[in-house]
Amino acid sequence: MMATQNPHDTEDESSDNSECESSDDTEEKEFGLRPPSLIRQLKNILRQYPDNGQIIKEIIQNAEDAGASILRFLHDENDEGTLFSQGVNDLQGPALYSFNDAFFTADDWKGIQKLSESIKEKDALKIGRFGLGFKSVFHMTDNPVIMSGYKLGIINPDETLFSTRQKPRTGKFMSFEDKTRREVLLHHQDSGDHFENILQVDPSEGYCNGTIFRFRLREKPSKLSQTIYNECRVNKLFKEFSKEGHLALLFLKSLAKIEFYFRGKGSKSATLLYSFVAKQENGKVERKEETEFMSKVKYAHKYKKPQAHLSINKTTIFTNKQGLLEERQYPVLNYYAGDVLEEESELITKKEARQLGYIPLVGIAFEISSEVPLYGHVFCTLPLPIFKEKTTGLPVHVNGFFCLGSRPEGFEMAHYK
Repeated sequence: MMATQNPHDTEDESSDNSECESSDDTEEKEFGLRPPSLIRQLKNILRQYPDNGQIIKEIIQNAEDAGASILRFLHDENDEGTLFSQGVNDLQGPALYSFNDAFFTADDWKGIQKLSESIKEKDALKIGRFGLGFKSVFHMTDNPVIMSGYKLGIINPDETLFSTRQKPRTGKFMSFEDKTRREVLLHHQDSGDHFENILQVDPSEGYCNGTIFRFRLREKPSKLSQTIYNECRVNKLFKEFSKEGHLALLFLKSLAKIEFYFRGKGSKSATLLYSFVAKQENGKVERKEETEFMSKVKYAHKYKKPQAHLSINKTTIFTNKQGLLEERQYPVLNYYAGDVLEEESELITKKEARQLGYIPLVGIAFEISSEVPLYGHVFCTLPLPIFKEKTTGLPVHVNGFFCLGSRPEGFEMAHYK
């Protein structure tokens, strides 16, 4: 029996062939996979990261990685006196600032420009160095600004601020060591005391004694996001973090103080809302023991040394929640097992662990200043989203290099009995 051919197949095939035959083989055409637009890529990233207190945690992670000891957040509701002069209207308006007392390095300036890569990949001990997670700030802003020392960078994904007809630009970098470029910043006599006292910056000198991130809050829908950030939304962000702020400092090795401020419309000064301070047994606000421990760990990890290292100290966390003072004491144990992972394991090989950036570093902590039973939680340096039904079942908090995937809130913990 002879098979019949579908006339549509014949038509399609001949059409395809004729198209191929008629094409000019000598004509060079651009061909290959093309990436989506920058706006589209950022939208995809925002879908992976929740619009909640995780944004605050991402900023904390980056300050910790930078070796900062102090981190401050300032919600500024003013339209004027907000770092930039009136000549840069698109950057004026209410903003969320963060300040830490570490300076941006050359690698940091490179890393902040990477969309889906992170310089953390080069250092397994970095917990969140300007990778995908940091891009979650685009939930609240279209134009992040970074200032560190005499240098300032502005990111503008929709290419509306600095592009020319000949050259589209997604940002601008400038150095204020050249005094003639400082006119872009606010004149000192127009600024409030929050710049000098909280943000450690003198706009008239073009210098920041550390690093500032400024997130101009989105007041109307944009190409990047429909989310609008008003005073209520920022207050909610602060309040959500304040519920677990005392835990955030437990396993950090550098940051010892985190503060939240608010500056209302027309005010020259800012009000302290929340503060979280870690003091060691000597009563000092510092991380001396943790820093010494991490120096040993970094050396052992870098040179693949088998030595184990142990650190035990008592940390007191002081909290101030709008005038309500609390004090909690925690013994904190950190342990690094050394480069001792067996080559073959039921879970992961040593080679895979190194490629993924996992190291045998764990910690436990428990509160001794309360008689209330402790519901132990899981930490990846910072506490994972805290739900009572997702506790470990252990009477201690557990910190480690857990595999989270791209969504930090998606970690699942077995319920132990």
